[in-house]
Amino acid sequence: MKKLTILAVLLAATTLASAADTTSALLKGVYKKYATSVAMGRLEIKNEAGTTAQTGTAVCIRKDGLYLVSGLNGSFNIENLDNCKLIFPGQNRKTITASFIGFDPLTGLGFLQASKAEAHTHTPVPFQAKSAATVGDKVLSLGLSTTDAAITPTLGVAYIASVHRVPNLQIHVTGGTLTSAGSVVFNTSGQAIGLVLSQPWTPHLMPNRNGGTANMPLRNQEATSNFTPVEEFVFALAAPPKGMRRMPWIGVGSYSVVHEDYAPKGKKLTSPAVKLDSVIPGDPADTAGIRNGEMIVSLNGKVLPTFANNALLTRWLVHQIGRAGSSKISLGILSTAGVRRTVQLQPVPIRKLPAEAVKVYNKVLGLLAREKVFLDSFLDKSPTAKIPGLLVIGVGRGTPCALAGLRVGDVIVGIGTKPVSSADAAKTLMNAAQKASKPVRFTVKRGTNTEIITVRFPS
Repeated sequence: MKKLTILAVLLAATTLASAADTTSALLKGVYKKYATSVAMGRLEIKNEAGTTAQTGTAVCIRKDGLYLVSGLNGSFNIENLDNCKLIFPGQNRKTITASFIGFDPLTGLGFLQASKAEAHTHTPVPFQAKSAATVGDKVLSLGLSTTDAAITPTLGVAYIASVHRVPNLQIHVTGGTLTSAGSVVFNTSGQAIGLVLSQPWTPHLMPNRNGGTANMPLRNQEATSNFTPVEEFVFALAAPPKGMRRMPWIGVGSYSVVHEDYAPKGKKLTSPAVKLDSVIPGDPADTAGIRNGEMIVSLNGKVLPTFANNALLTRWLVHQIGRAGSSKISLGILSTAGVRRTVQLQPVPIRKLPAEAVKVYNKVLGLLAREKVFLDSFLDKSPTAKIPGLLVIGVGRGTPCALAGLRVGDVIVGIGTKPVSSADAAKTLMNAAQKASKPVRFTVKRGTNTEIITVRFPS
């Protein structure tokens, strides 16, 4: 009996050693093949407020030097791009000039093209069309150490613990950790099946001043536990956007989720529904006859899925419309009278967002304002929503504007005796006043009141 026990132990040890050797071989193979395929992408954005930078892990996807870059937020105008570059790992940190190709807001991926004038061997990572990932599968990851000056390529290994839709597909791992955000995820055949993108916050107990503990949400920069399967972004790799891709939409400014116990005219809902709160005139939903208060109950012939909370359902619906691109979609509509109908419509590029509006910045006065856009009159619920002018979005503490009483949320409708609604006009008038050493008199709409605020330049 003892001999059998010893033999079993020896066999188990041999099996474990063999598994370890296999994992080691896989890691070495991925590292040897693709360690030179990852770099750091850097975009420098220059405007009146100064120069800012956005960086993210870049992964080569074509032999000609096309790289996808994760970690960008897309909150910049292309005309303000001052410099793009790819920084490769190593103590010398070789840098190659790059050009900006485009950004996809649906996936959060940007694309850079390495300069063909600078010699470098580009090794593309071939992403699969589908991850085919199942619980229990071993996965590997290759990324960059963000806390290392040499941005050293780093490996991770773990096992798939679960697959979630929150609302897009996310795969959680256990038995190890993946590497930093932007890492490529491989299966045991060495095929790229995903990217480490957004990570959930991890609850962490911290002591508080009362002697108890407080739940603090934290994220680890180096060790990650989730990845996005390739199904969620492969369409962007197949056709990288040119410039800043406009998110397809149907012309609805806001949605709200309706619970199943909501009963229009006594008709009980049997599945989730999304109510349309702000249908934009002239856009697809309005043209198709959809009105405020009506509900979407199905998409392309399928009832809407159930999620853990209402926000996830709304995000899922917006994402699915965005993925449709210019293809027609079918919406099941439930009217306020309880009548169901099916509507066909074609998404169009979303209108200019408030974050994309042209801004004016005056450092001396401490003022940051932006032009109003078409959507402001529907998304803004304040009394000044439909009033043309410049919306104040920043007032520097202790600056002349702050001391004069200007506030964030004010709408500047005039400077001196002239009405203003454009950033260029405001800039010209403020510069003229400064040159003439005269104070600037702002006519401001604040709620339902009109204020005259005089701001003096520092002597």
